[in-house]
Amino acid sequence: METEKKEVVKDPKARSRSYPRYNLEEAIKFVEIVSKLGRKNISEKSIAAENGKSITNSGFIGRMSSAKQFGLISKDEGKLSLTQLGNEIMFPPDDISKVRAIKKAFTMPTLYKELLDAFGGTKIPEYSSLGNRLVNDYGIETGARGLASKNFIKSAEYAEVIQNGILVVDAELTMPDSNSKDMADTFNNNINKNANQNIRQPAIQSDNMVFEFFGGVKLVIPRSKKASDAVMDGELKIIKIGLNEFSEKFCKKEGLSEETNGDKE
Repeated sequence: METEKKEVVKDPKARSRSYPRYNLEEAIKFVEIVSKLGRKNISEKSIAAENGKSITNSGFIGRMSSAKQFGLISKDEGKLSLTQLGNEIMFPPDDISKVRAIKKAFTMPTLYKELLDAFGGTKIPEYSSLGNRLVNDYGIETGARGLASKNFIKSAEYAEVIQNGILVVDAELTMPDSNSKDMADTFNNNINKNANQNIRQPAIQSDNMVFEFFGGVKLVIPRSKKASDAVMDGELKIIKIGLNEFSEKFCKKEGLSEETNGDKE
């Protein structure tokens, strides 16, 4: 009697979403080689040879990919060039500019942008806890969670954006350079306009997220896809900038009004 053979179907190997396989410090060391060889249109073979590697070496590929994710190099037809950000780090006009450029590089990887939205202004979880979050919420494959979490924290430490365990990054660094100031100015102007008009506000929905402050001030964020997308895009940081500027102008106006009334009395 013939035994029926069962075909064994292997599950395809799980693939992780993109993340820097090397931390920011290692990526900058890679960029130093590109800079040394001429900064622009340098062949991969030349860079690999300078590194003592081949272009198919996993370490070389990982470092090149990480440098690209940090926004330090660009690639065109097998040739690498420093980006503007890469040049700012390699050839800074002063130390302050270099420090700021390094902080900016930290915010460039897509995964890191999402983690900044999630943990900005809060304490970063430990390696293991962060690794679990990366698997559950950010599409990192289980076997890569340790390296991904380690590189994020080490990169944050190198960029000096951790203060007492809390992740602190200037809002302007997470916005596009070309329009960050314009977006902040636009939001600030809208706030000032609304503050000077008697506008009837819609009733606050019970399912909205409401943050109450002293003096009756409330910040309301609707629970909607549009609002969620805006938060993920970093719009809260723009709001923070606008509110700070509005607060300064408002306080000055209030102070001037009180002084004027006092003189009349």
